[in-house]
Amino acid sequence: MADYAGLVSRLRGFADEGHAPAEVMGWLHDELRLLGSGRVSSFTFTHCLTQAFGMDFEIAQRVRTWVRLGWGGSMSDGELNELLAGRLETRN
Repeated sequence: MADYAGLVSRLRGFADEGHAPAEVMGWLHDELRLLGSGRVSSFTFTHCLTQAFGMDFEIAQRVRTWVRLGWGGSMSDGELNELLAGRLETRN
């Protein structure tokens, strides 16, 4: 896997600015799409979440069902925001 340390650092910074979880997940998806020539790997998306926030793998897997990711899920923005409330704190 490529070194995503810079992306993970920027992801933490974006979350620390107080953006809603749906905004943070959308930002991550957009950044990964740019890095992947238009394609986003769900594995890489999950990896970035666990690295940035120490998120449990199970929670990161549930995030992948967010409808705006385009991977066939049905989770709404509101449900995503509720799921991730208080979980986007950076690891030190």
